[in-house]
Amino acid sequence: MLLRLLRTKQLQDLSERRLFMNLTQTKPNQNGVIIGISGDVHFANRVTSIGITEGTAFQTVRNDRKMPVLVYLRETLIAINREDAERIEVKTA
Repeated sequence: MLLRLLRTKQLQDLSERRLFMNLTQTKPNQNGVIIGISGDVHFANRVTSIGITEGTAFQTVRNDRKMPVLVYLRETLIAINREDAERIEVKTA
């Protein structure tokens, strides 16, 4: 019984982790919410100053390899370089 409960908990944790990804892993026309920003204070200040904050809804417009990620949020189209986009954790719908 205890093993079954532990296994169920592990599966729930795994399925929740699949919902979280960084911004570079999203697909075009995929909607989501920004749930975290990792990096130093300078990076956090830079992205929050352009409206990328926790809890903000977004839509990925374009996400081609070796190109900036284009996202639409707060009625603005923003291009984010891939290195910065890897530091932004999102939850997709």
